[in-house]
Amino acid sequence: MKYLFLAALALLRSLAAEPYTVTIGSLPVRMGETVRGSVYYTFYRKEGALRPITFCFNGGPGSSSVWLHIMALGPKRVLSPEEGQSITPPYTLIDNPDSILDLTDLVFVDPIGTGFSRPSNPAEEESFYSMEGDIESLGDFIRDFITREGRWNSPKYLVGESYGGLRVCGLSGYLQSHHHLFLNGIILISPVIDLRAYRFDSRDNELAFIHHLPTFAATAWFHGHLPHLSLTETVSAAREFALSTFAPELFRRGFVPEHLYGEIAAWTGLPLSLVEEEQGLISEGTFFAHFGAPQRVSRFDGRLLGERLPGSSRFEFFDLAFSQVLGIGTAAFHDYLYSHLDSKQEWPRYEIISREVNRQWSYDALGYPSQLEAVRKTLLANPSMKIFAACGYFDLAMPFAAVEYSLKRLHLPCENNVSFGYYEGGHMFYTNPTALKQFKTDLQAFYTR
Repeated sequence: MKYLFLAALALLRSLAAEPYTVTIGSLPVRMGETVRGSVYYTFYRKEGALRPITFCFNGGPGSSSVWLHIMALGPKRVLSPEEGQSITPPYTLIDNPDSILDLTDLVFVDPIGTGFSRPSNPAEEESFYSMEGDIESLGDFIRDFITREGRWNSPKYLVGESYGGLRVCGLSGYLQSHHHLFLNGIILISPVIDLRAYRFDSRDNELAFIHHLPTFAATAWFHGHLPHLSLTETVSAAREFALSTFAPELFRRGFVPEHLYGEIAAWTGLPLSLVEEEQGLISEGTFFAHFGAPQRVSRFDGRLLGERLPGSSRFEFFDLAFSQVLGIGTAAFHDYLYSHLDSKQEWPRYEIISREVNRQWSYDALGYPSQLEAVRKTLLANPSMKIFAACGYFDLAMPFAAVEYSLKRLHLPCENNVSFGYYEGGHMFYTNPTALKQFKTDLQAFYTR
């Protein structure tokens, strides 16, 4: 597909009514002189001396950058269901007052296999669909991009959402060790950093049971199970119970003592009989299936309950939070690309979320991947780098307590390097307009630090 390598013909469009330029382009990924693939991006730039530049990645690992692009950080965004946007067309695209383009130039990057980015031939796919191949190809892309754009002296930041958290933590180390490129900061949105902190592979990983409990409590609070407390009081008290009472007993005994069952039932909003049946260890599967029964709670946003198909098992379920934004984001982005940007380029099909990438990705075989060591080594050589972690209170896919656990175990004198933000929303908390506004305020403080 010859159009994969038309970087020189990337769309350059000045928007007369707005003081920025947007470029859609691509750069080849090489091994020596051999082109292995092409990475596409959308680049927003404003005039100004030494403006920061920020590279933005979603997760998956098979997701394009659409979600951060037109739902959170870009200069345009689509209305969300929380603002009354119908899940069926037409969709409304508005100027985004909470974009961070006033703070930094923005590069929304689609990893190989997502968006328009493709390997040069199918034989090259495997080299990209692993954590190491992903980080290497995107690290080389960043180096080549800043070289071509003359941005080596600009302050540089990375943003990673969900799996993008692992990606940008790994990139921080790769860029520094392979290209001597030092970052000013990384922004982690609902991030995976260390899977050991939250992943339910078996009952042997006690950390997952501990770190989900405060988010179970936040969800229970939202649905009216803890009316005597505020959200922040609920989160604070449930976190204290999980870390100071539940965890020590579990680690010391190897099981949950019966005298804690009642408190676990109260925090999770689950029947005491179910907690007794599960011996105090409430997994995400158990919580999804039983909280709000006969409906099922959303993994991506605990505020939402969805219906099961008639006759289906208790584990079969369409995740309402994800399915709604998938349709909205897909159509709105295509409309933005072809109508608002007036693109006449012959593009390949845009892969919003690539099932092929997720199918081939050797993710489960990795066990408990972690990029804490990469961040640790980065901070040792670059103690000025700052980290901001943004978490949704109702995110059952990546509970905030697991993010806290990960970043508090860098074992370095870096307390002032790491800060946190908490928002009333789920995995994509920025679809809540109030949370997005708060997020922008927090990012203003982060960039000015």
